[in-house]
Amino acid sequence: MDEDVSAATALGFLSLPVTVAVSLSTGPSHYSAGPVVLAGFLAGLYYSTRSTSAVRAGLRTGVIGSLPAVWASASFVASGWAISPGYAALGVAFALLWHFLAFVAFGFFSVLGALVGNVIGRVPPFRRIGSTAV
Repeated sequence: MDEDVSAATALGFLSLPVTVAVSLSTGPSHYSAGPVVLAGFLAGLYYSTRSTSAVRAGLRTGVIGSLPAVWASASFVASGWAISPGYAALGVAFALLWHFLAFVAFGFFSVLGALVGNVIGRVPPFRRIGSTAV
């Protein structure tokens, strides 16, 4: 694995259980982007003292952090099968669209968090935190 983005990958996977835990209280179709934004922020903070782009790290964190959207997609398709195979096919099409939008939204918010973390990591009092974070 590329060492440059291994921390971003780990942060993306670490945000998964937090996102699922938050989603359990609201239902399978409601997701909070907060855990992914926080993971993106930490990735930006970590990569502020490295050569890897904060956008690249934030995007990787966000795309991995969006994987719980599969749960909502599976729930949507399963409810379509309960009605008819035609609705299931329509459910698959909408599930793919939903998953694409989740990738884009979570990636975008994670990149925003990473950019903020990158800026904060370059401020002199926080430089040491950026070099030792994660």
